[in-house]
Amino acid sequence: MHDKLMVEAALFAAGKPLSLSDLAAGLNLTQDRIKELIGQLRLEYSARESAIELVQILENKYTIQVKTEYVGVASNFSKRRELSSSLIKTLAMVAYQQPITQAKIVKIRGLMAYDHIKALKRRGLIKFKPFGRTKILHTTRKFCEYFGLETDEPKEIRVWIEKHLKKEIGETSETSKMVQQ
Repeated sequence: MHDKLMVEAALFAAGKPLSLSDLAAGLNLTQDRIKELIGQLRLEYSARESAIELVQILENKYTIQVKTEYVGVASNFSKRRELSSSLIKTLAMVAYQQPITQAKIVKIRGLMAYDHIKALKRRGLIKFKPFGRTKILHTTRKFCEYFGLETDEPKEIRVWIEKHLKKEIGETSETSKMVQQ
């Protein structure tokens, strides 16, 4: 079997980011060989202008995903449970403003934000710590994996949100102001 095709098949079938060590152990290849093959696959996807891309997530995890500009089309056919637009708006506020208090989110988004925060925590996309009578909210590594981010640094997440706001939640002046409040 061709090593490159095995790496591609593993990344596709996993449905989640895989580390170099996961791939190396599962495919009986060295991590250096895996890196080389991932580089070749990335070049191939780029050369054929595919709607699919192979990206590095966080440290040394890799995944195959739909490019951002094709997510809308692909989501119509996806089995993955997508987030509602109201959950995405609450999540965008947390991600953009982190660390942010639950009280501030509720003040801006309304009482339904309590349910949104519970749902986002249940999905592992946010975490919180008690802070007086409220909570301080942050995104998680799973958030970064879900959205295909290369880093979990709040500044970089903020830049990513600014770049993708229009594509993800339909930028309007109201939405943009809400996220940035």
